[in-house]
Amino acid sequence: MMQLGPNDIPLDDLFEIHPERGHRVFKQTVTLFPHQNPRTSTRVHKYKDYAIKYYTAAREVEMAELAGDCGVKVHGRLVKFDVPPNNQPRPVGLVMEIARPLEHYIETIKIESEKTDAKAAAYESEKNRIKTEMIAVLKELHTKYNLVHGDVCLSRFVICQDHKIRLCDFKSARPADESVQIWQDLIEDTSGGHLTAWSGNKMRQSTWIPPTEADDWYALAISVWELYTGKKAFEDIGEGEMVLNLSTGKTVDLEEVKDNETREWIRRMLHERGAAV
Repeated sequence: MMQLGPNDIPLDDLFEIHPERGHRVFKQTVTLFPHQNPRTSTRVHKYKDYAIKYYTAAREVEMAELAGDCGVKVHGRLVKFDVPPNNQPRPVGLVMEIARPLEHYIETIKIESEKTDAKAAAYESEKNRIKTEMIAVLKELHTKYNLVHGDVCLSRFVICQDHKIRLCDFKSARPADESVQIWQDLIEDTSGGHLTAWSGNKMRQSTWIPPTEADDWYALAISVWELYTGKKAFEDIGEGEMVLNLSTGKTVDLEEVKDNETREWIRRMLHERGAAV
């Protein structure tokens, strides 16, 4: 039976019945960063002093807690009381520290960089710092916590209240040494949403193949390319063409990255994972 913690929040505390419409609506919550693209970002609400991600599978809650200091701080769980026979509690969401999406910060400093040459130079320096922190947090996730994220992209990084960059959204995560059978069982049990991962030779979506550390590094290389170019990789092509490109080793145009050291790091990461670069 699930043991309740001091910061666990009952799901019913977030909702009330709308007096006119008759259905449940949020009470005393604010959508954090509503400007984000709902297709690529997870909608998170502020409740009291916490960020709330609701209707989250128990698996994601578990993986977020396993991520330790590499993930946005988990303060508790959102809990629903509906487990038979006596309406026992089960986790249905995360109660987290409020953090700033990295993409939001990047866009802010990019706009500032267009004002003066000094700010433009500072922007380039800041991109180098961000890249270094992204690499470090992913490496620590793998080596210290033995965890594969499984869905690395810029929108999965946040800046926490201590100003450190960490990862969020662990719905596709898995322990690196977890058996393939467990992943297959998870895929069969998943309804709605996708367990996704990028790899050097295919896009894995709702497949039997579990994500690996190599997939994380390939995806991080693409994310760093997006950081330095200000563009979205594969934005103008369909899913079928994307899968074909990846299966033949075709990837992003590295010449668009002007920083030599970063361009060669991206090249090495992609080449080691099957890209024709």
